Amino acid sequence: MSEKRLVEDYIADRLVQVKGWRLVEAVRLKRDDLGEPLLIPDLIEAIKRINSDVDLTDGDINRVLSELKLAPASMEGAKIVSRCLKHGVPVKLERERTVKNIQLIDYEHFERNDFVVSRQVRFRGYGEIRADIILYVNGIPIVLIECKSPAKPYSTIQEAYDQVKRYERTVPELFKYVQFSIIAEWNARYFPNTTDGRDTPQERWRVEGVEDEVDAVIEMLDKETLLDLIRHFIFVREWRGELTRVIARWMQYQAANRMVERVQKNLRGEDDKRNGLIWHWLGSGKTLTMIFTANKLWTLNIPENPTIFFIVDRIELEDQLRNEYEALETSLPTLERIESIRELIETLRKGKRGAFLTLIHKFRPEEIKTLIEELERIERTKGEETILTRRNIIAFIDEGHRTQYGLLAAAMRCALKNAFFFAFTGTPIAKGRRDTYSHFAYPERGEPYLHRYFIIDSQRDGHTLPIAFTSRLLNKVGLKYSGEVSQEYEAFLESETFEDIEDRLDSSAYKKIIDFLVEHGALKEIPEEYKPQVRDRIARKMNKIKVYMEKPERIHVIAEDIAKHYMENLDGKFKAMIVTASRLACVRYKKAMDEALRKLGVLKPEEYTEIVMTYMQNDPEEIQAYQQTLKNRYGRSKETSEINKEIIAKFKEEENPKIVIVTDMLITGFDHPQLQTIYLDKPLKGHLLLQTVARVNRPAKEKEVGLIVDYVGVLEDYEKALAFYEREDYASISQSFQNMEGLAKEFERLLKETEGLIELNKHIRGGGG
Repeated sequence: MSEKRLVEDYIADRLVQVKGWRLVEAVRLKRDDLGEPLLIPDLIEAIKRINSDVDLTDGDINRVLSELKLAPASMEGAKIVSRCLKHGVPVKLERERTVKNIQLIDYEHFERNDFVVSRQVRFRGYGEIRADIILYVNGIPIVLIECKSPAKPYSTIQEAYDQVKRYERTVPELFKYVQFSIIAEWNARYFPNTTDGRDTPQERWRVEGVEDEVDAVIEMLDKETLLDLIRHFIFVREWRGELTRVIARWMQYQAANRMVERVQKNLRGEDDKRNGLIWHWLGSGKTLTMIFTANKLWTLNIPENPTIFFIVDRIELEDQLRNEYEALETSLPTLERIESIRELIETLRKGKRGAFLTLIHKFRPEEIKTLIEELERIERTKGEETILTRRNIIAFIDEGHRTQYGLLAAAMRCALKNAFFFAFTGTPIAKGRRDTYSHFAYPERGEPYLHRYFIIDSQRDGHTLPIAFTSRLLNKVGLKYSGEVSQEYEAFLESETFEDIEDRLDSSAYKKIIDFLVEHGALKEIPEEYKPQVRDRIARKMNKIKVYMEKPERIHVIAEDIAKHYMENLDGKFKAMIVTASRLACVRYKKAMDEALRKLGVLKPEEYTEIVMTYMQNDPEEIQAYQQTLKNRYGRSKETSEINKEIIAKFKEEENPKIVIVTDMLITGFDHPQLQTIYLDKPLKGHLLLQTVARVNRPAKEKEVGLIVDYVGVLEDYEKALAFYEREDYASISQSFQNMEGLAKEFERLLKETEGLIELNKHIRGGGG
């Protein structure tokens, strides 16, 4: 018996013996035509059984079958089938003369469905294929499994993937039904299917306590899990006019179900917890996890007739979430984007139901205070329910480590004081009052997070790459080695940064509001950083460092090194980013890079680099002059925000620019797989350091690691820079940072070992021993 057959036997046997599937030999499947993927008699029997409370005629059932069979063998057809699988087939009944959704699957009572596994099943389309394993639910083919021999070096899991993609092109009619495929040898992957053979992401499925990947995908095919996936976690996605399927990754599935379970248990009175921290590493698909969760809650009507808020802290994240939300055909209502503070106040005042997207900055403390007083008056005088007392509110907070500790967040919590809050972050903070865990989790009750998917998990699954770092020119330009600012830099590593005090206001101007928020339990005390003397002290300390880092002669030295490094290592293959200390430094870097590249013989050096940053009316003359040059190149009528978007689009989609120069923009939340190197010339630490370096960790063809070239010295001190993480978490982060010098020494050691083995082998073969 072949090793391939052993894998196939193992999967089929486990499905039958452990998971309760019914084995039917291919020759005994109830079908007359290899061109028809459906098992029509089984499907008819299931329709009658599941819809026993509906007075169905043969004509009604034929209309259900026609809706499926007449759907085109394309992704448009797959979209129709997906709708039918989730919600049923709308049919005008012959006897009742009313339209009802005739269900194809019973999601409430999974035992009423028919689960069939069959092997070596043939299908015919433009040609003929033979699938190793097909899984049917109520006569509908849902999953295809292709097995390969783990013992044959030429029979790889990639070959299995390529074979399934050929199947898609050969029999598209089959794949308007099949939702996902599994490929297996000694390991296993799953991926969503299309009807045209286009590439889709391969994923591992993981289950706690199950190490073997084949066993893990068998758990994925548990009856209840499979039906949960079909109903809530597989969608057709439309992006730029093209349709494809999307299926949840394992961590998205687990996190979403834990959030749903938290809401269910709280509403049933089984648990008083209302919050949850989803700690998922950067690049793990947090936006989709939010949408999956919201969709499942909405589909199940839990809580009843809810209001769902998606709360972000940047316009780019608003755009990203809205685009993803609108691309998926879910059960969710149309997403309403709240465009102004007034619109937010009206939404809260009326207690609107539905799904809403807003910036945290629209929760202005002054307006929220007035609104709360008005709503409390309504409750006292009229006894009416308001959004203050409603429990059917779900709030999803993106980037929960930012802007969730000051007045804006306190005002939000006051207005939505009975809401469920689920915060998503890849880099939680535990630093004094800025503590993501205590705000959204229950560390004192043994729950620091509701679900965690950290950096090592992400690298193991292939969603992100390891990050290597190297330091250059530190003895010339590094902060620790500079007599001018070395003391300030050491102090920076030990204390707060500008990021710790962003969006803060003087307590004197907002004392009444702060007192109000403290009174309502949204703030425990007046934040220390609101005290002007604290803010001023930090500003003085950081300003001295910034002035040093803006020196043209220092920037000139670094720019020459960057230009040489880029041309020798990245040009024509990958792109890069220069992260600078300030907007003025950005302008000076642009000029220095143009000169350095010209010296190296680049014909149009000005096209290699572009700046992405904000501009202000009172900018220094040097920045204003550059802004005018920029507008001359891109169009004087364009706003600089439009130009920034154009530069970002060109950076992602065109050959030039090859290097973007930034200070605050793009260092968080920006994804581009071709970005391989960051040249770091800005003092960063903590969550912002992790967020920044993670820009280079997205996988791309021929990209083995992301690289950070450090001109500050911060990565020499990354123990201090990441000191707020627990020892276990810090160990995971440390494993993901690879020192290039250390890697080079390890390579030399392995090379010498190999050379030694070769010499020993020559000696033995020559008869010397």
